[in-house]
Amino acid sequence: MLKSLVLWISLPLFLCSALFHFKHEVQVLEDAIQCIKYDIIETQECIEVLDAEWGHLTDPQRLTQLNAQFLKLTPTEPKQLVTLSDIPEKSIINQKDNDAAFAQNTSSNMAQKLQSKTTNVTLKS
Repeated sequence: MLKSLVLWISLPLFLCSALFHFKHEVQVLEDAIQCIKYDIIETQECIEVLDAEWGHLTDPQRLTQLNAQFLKLTPTEPKQLVTLSDIPEKSIINQKDNDAAFAQNTSSNMAQKLQSKTTNVTLKS
């Protein structure tokens, strides 16, 4: 009798605590879903703004005006086109020599700049 009484008292207590726990977990998950929905809406608004900006930046009239103002590009003439056989081949050995000379010039230029900066710092001190 005592065991059955303890069982009937503890069972509803256990079920109530389990129900409270699950309800709390559901609320936490619903809050997470709400945050994700807000993030989705914010991202969609950003995409709309970027679409509008892209439409403005790629407007043909605007691009034509910028070309005329800054680049002054003209359509390609047929005489400007060449075939692959018209382009002289560059030898691999010559390319390696050019790369080595470029690296040497770059490193010596950097050393000179570093030396001049240290000289300037020393003179200012």
